[in-house]
Amino acid sequence: MVISELVTNAVLHTGGGRIVCRLVPRPPGLRLEVRDQGGTYGTPIRSFAGPEDECGRGLGLVAALSDAWGAEPSGAGFAVWATIGAARPV
Repeated sequence: MVISELVTNAVLHTGGGRIVCRLVPRPPGLRLEVRDQGGTYGTPIRSFAGPEDECGRGLGLVAALSDAWGAEPSGAGFAVWATIGAARPV
């Protein structure tokens, strides 16, 4: 779900034709990263959608499902990332 939301945001909010996904092991978990080539939008920020809004929940879901997330400049675009801890035994 996290990587899906990051890719969806990159597709919807950037003008570039190339998106790069990286999954990097970072003990004890994983860093998920999506890099884009930029667009008309500025720095990716979390919005707070109302109950009737049809959009605006993507980064809220990322925040809820990950240990941390953020965005950093990457060339003309951004790298938006999230970290997810290792699964715990049940």
